[in-house]
Amino acid sequence: MTVISIVKLTQAKQGVAYWVDDLLALDALIFLGSSIFSYLSIRSNSKKVYFEDIADKVFMLALIMMGAAVVLLTYEIM
Repeated sequence: MTVISIVKLTQAKQGVAYWVDDLLALDALIFLGSSIFSYLSIRSNSKKVYFEDIADKVFMLALIMMGAAVVLLTYEIM
């Protein structure tokens, strides 16, 4: 959320900065989804690792998206 605010304060609503703040907002929702699946994995009474596998994959997707946003933001500033 801090990065989204900084992008909005320092950049115009054009070019890469527009996409970076949208990407980071979507990324926050994906991290939320990972947290929900992780919680379901902990609270589940079954021995299956279904929710845990989903949480891991969603978390890795969110990390990759965050890395992409950092690269885009870095090259926009330079």
